[in-house]
Amino acid sequence: GNSYENIHFTDCHDLEMMLIEGGSFDKFISEFLKTSILRIHTLEDIRNNLKESIIDVTYKIGILKWLNFKNNLLLMFKGMKYDNFITFVDFSANIDIDNYIQHILDRSPRKPPHCDFNFLKKEYQLLYNKQADYKYVCNGHDFTYITMMAFHSEFSRDKNITQEKVESHLRIAYSATAFQRTNIYNELSGLIDSHNI
Repeated sequence: GNSYENIHFTDCHDLEMMLIEGGSFDKFISEFLKTSILRIHTLEDIRNNLKESIIDVTYKIGILKWLNFKNNLLLMFKGMKYDNFITFVDFSANIDIDNYIQHILDRSPRKPPHCDFNFLKKEYQLLYNKQADYKYVCNGHDFTYITMMAFHSEFSRDKNITQEKVESHLRIAYSATAFQRTNIYNELSGLIDSHNI
């Protein structure tokens, strides 16, 4: 890849994904999960299943966003209705890719004429097959919105939780130790040391 002087890349797509990768999501689950659920399921099983399934769904959402950016397709994602294509079964998030693609097409009046369902589905699959690192494809705001959806359920201690509250709790739960384990921390530390700051 290219090397750029004085430009440092984060370990993930955005801040929210860094928080999730740094253990904040695990702490969030522990805080907002009803304890009565733990009589039936282990905390570790719930945490792993929910996190992995939300990452999977967020990755699949991110593939179409990446395709849009890569090909300048002018697709509209802002304000999309996640519940049109995302469902939950117990502690598992699921996405219907066909419904997702159609939902985005239906709300994108400026898309080019060649950009129809068949084109998008084919190009989507080609990009998905590249198996890119999810940390750079997943958008943290998608992750936090889907987390909010998951916690609008019977296993939540706060069924009215907002996306803003989810994100706030992720930020609060992020530790200095987690940040010190990141590549960006090491790069910035090296930069500071090299300038005797």
